[in-house]
Formats: sequence, structure tokens, C-alpha cells
Amino acid sequence: MAKAEEYPHSSYRSYVLKSKEDIVYRDVILEMISKDRKDTPKKYRDFVQKAIGERLENPLANVYGGALLGGKTFIKEALNKLKDGILQREEISNRKRLQAAYESDDVIEALSDYFNVSPDDVSKNSSESRNIAIYLMKKFTGMTNRQIGELFGDLSYSAVAKGLQRLSTKLRKDRSLRKRVEEITSNLS
Repeated sequence: MAKAEEYPHSSYRSYVLKSKEDIVYRDVILEMISKDRKDTPKKYRDFVQKAIGERLENPLANVYGGALLGGKTFIKEALNKLKDGILQREEISNRKRLQAAYESDDVIEALSDYFNVSPDDVSKNSSESRNIAIYLMKKFTGMTNRQIGELFGDLSYSAVAKGLQRLSTKLRKDRSLRKRVEEITSNLS
């Protein structure tokens, strides 16, 4: 096909030509493009033409929790709307991930800021920041021990579990450590 409007199995013609097809409801899409209805067909055509022949990123690559697609702000707003009961149901797939309050990057960034080190330094072997990062990721991200272990240089899931257990014990006994973790947690939000 030489032109997009010649492709027989496309809604493209309905958006750029004056003829309407009964099966295509185009108003919602056209309103997203421009409030001025005279501009929309041209803007839509330009949008499509720009993408022809380009290698496009998979739009589903960044789906959050198997269900939400959008920026961080949109995802947080959507999750806040869902938290009232629906996420408690067992039949909801990716429930644990959707209930997570933060991403691993958020935790690393908060620790990096708190300890005034680079994000890479947070994950250095046996550093206090790494142990706290593992603890906070387990608590707030919904990640499994295996996923956390992979993030920190291929630690086994059992090493992550033992580290979590040691830090939890230390938190109960060490008031200054508990205070640091609380300060970091408050920096997350």
C-alpha cells in the first residue's frame, strides 16, 4: 500500500476524510487531538504520517501491575481510586503489585538523598543503605525476594529473606536505626 488511506482494514480514512464509517466512533479521539474540529483531520494525518516507517516503542512495555498504563501521577491517582476495597479481592490479578505504594527507584532515590551517595552506592555490598533499601522495598513495593535479590547483584531469595530478618531484629533493638528508617520512609512520601 502506498498510502495509509488505501489500507482496507484501517479506521484511518474515518479520521482524515470527510466520509464516515458507521463502525468508527471518532469524536473521542478527535477531541483529544484538538478542540478545533477543522484542525483535527490534518493533525491526525500528520501524527500517523510521522510514525510510518519508524520503529515504535511497545506501548505496553510500561504497563504497571498488569493493568495501568500512564505516567507516575496518573498511576498514583488511579491506584488511590482503586484502593477502596476493590484491590482486596482475591480475583484481582497483580493485586500485590497494585497495592504497592512505591517503585524500587523511589526507594533507591530516597536512600541516595538521605545518605548523600549515588544510587549505585546504595546497593554496594553490606552497606547500611543497601540493607535498608532491601527492607523498604519488601515493605513498600510489592516485589518478591527474588526480584529484590536480582536488583542487588543476584542475591538469592533466601539471602534477601535472611537479611530482612536480621534488619527487622536490629530495628527492634536499635532506636537510632529505627529513627533513620522512619526519616527515610517519610522522605518517600
